[in-house]
Amino acid sequence: MIILNDSINNDTENKLDDRAKSCLEYLEQNAGVVDKHSVDSDNIFLASYLYLKGSKKVEKLTRRLYLLTIAIAIFTIVLIGLAIYEIPDYPIWGQSVTPISSQTYIDRGTDLVHDTEYLIQISNFKPAYDIKLELLTDVKGFYNIYDSRGYKFKNYVNSSNRTVLIYNDDEINPVLLHIIYVERILKPEQPSIVFRPLPPNSNDSFYLFIRNTDYDIKYARKTYELTDDANLFFHTTMYDSWKNQSFIIYENNVPIEKGTISSDGKAIIDVRDLNKGECKTYLIKKMNTSII
Repeated sequence: MIILNDSINNDTENKLDDRAKSCLEYLEQNAGVVDKHSVDSDNIFLASYLYLKGSKKVEKLTRRLYLLTIAIAIFTIVLIGLAIYEIPDYPIWGQSVTPISSQTYIDRGTDLVHDTEYLIQISNFKPAYDIKLELLTDVKGFYNIYDSRGYKFKNYVNSSNRTVLIYNDDEINPVLLHIIYVERILKPEQPSIVFRPLPPNSNDSFYLFIRNTDYDIKYARKTYELTDDANLFFHTTMYDSWKNQSFIIYENNVPIEKGTISSDGKAIIDVRDLNKGECKTYLIKKMNTSII
C-alpha cells in the first residue's frame, strides 16, 4: 500500500514538472506577444508550482532538522548519564582491577614476598561492592591486607586457591587494596647473595663484600662458609682459628649484629635493606678485639 502511494505521488510530481516545463517554454517563445495567447493561466500555474516545490523543500528541511534535534537530545542524555555514572573512568557494571604498584623482595630471613597495590573501581551504574581477587602466584601465607587510605573492611583469604575476598560493607569506591603475601619459603642457602672477602684483613678481622642478584632484600639470611672462603681468598689457613669463635658484624663502623662460627667453619650472616643490583660492605671481626 505504501509503495502504491509513493508511485502515485511520483507520477503526479512528474506530470507537474512536465507541465511547468511546457509553460516555461511557451512563455519564452512568446515573450512580448500581445493578444496572441493569454498567459495568465500559465503564470498562475507556475506561481503555484514554485510554491509547491518550495513547500516540499521546507518540509524536507524541517524533517531533517527534527531528526537532528532528536539525535542531539539523545546524545546529550547519553553524555549526562555517562557523567553521572563516571563512565568511562568507572566500568559500566561490575569492577575493574588495575595493579598500580608491585614489588618482590626477601623478608623475615627466607620469605619471598609480593607487595602489590591494586586500584579497584566499582561501577556506579550496576555496582558489585564485594571484591574477589585471584593472585597470580602461589601463596604460602599473607602478611597484610588493607586499604591504603585506612578504610576498614572484613576479608577472607584462601592460600590453597590464591583468592582474596573483601566484604565491602561500607561500599567504599574506589578501593586502594594493598596485599602483602608470601609466594614461597626459601631455604637458608637459597637467597641469591654473593659474599666475597676483601682486604685489608688480619687474623682478627676482614671485610666482606655483599651483593644480591635476584631480588630486593628487606631481611635475608644465608649460611656462609666463612672459614673456607676467607682462607681460599687470602691464600692462608689462619682463619681456621675462627672456628667455634664468636664475631661481630660492623656496617659503617657501627656494630649491627653478632654471631658464632660453627666447628665446621660456617656462620649465619644476615643482610638487611639491600636493593637488587646494589652492594654493601661488612666488617667481620672476632669478639674482644679492637676495630680496624
